[in-house]
Amino acid sequence: MALKSFWLMALSTNRPWGSVFQPKSPSHGYLYQIRFVVPGVGPVWKIGITQHNNTKDRVYGMGMSKGVTYTIHKVRKFPTFPEARSEEKRLHLVGLYQGMKYDGPKFLKNGHTELFLAPMM
Repeated sequence: MALKSFWLMALSTNRPWGSVFQPKSPSHGYLYQIRFVVPGVGPVWKIGITQHNNTKDRVYGMGMSKGVTYTIHKVRKFPTFPEARSEEKRLHLVGLYQGMKYDGPKFLKNGHTELFLAPMM
């Protein structure tokens, strides 16, 4: 019964497969900003958070459309993940308030939120 519960938990979690078998990540968080250049659209900026310092791995998981290029513009480390999340939410609200939210054609398979027409960090 315990083995069945473990596999159900492993299959139902939204975490990457390897993280089921690893201890919880460190408590710090990273807020990042990526500049995408989308053909026919121009630059689009994304903010996001992660617990891992390697933001490039995060970008590859987004599944960019053909012809889209990117530059990791900024990465800011926070002592705790909740602090990084709080700052991301604040920047998101600022972008919405300033009318900077991107609502053009979809160019990412995953992570198509927190996209803006100008840098937010």
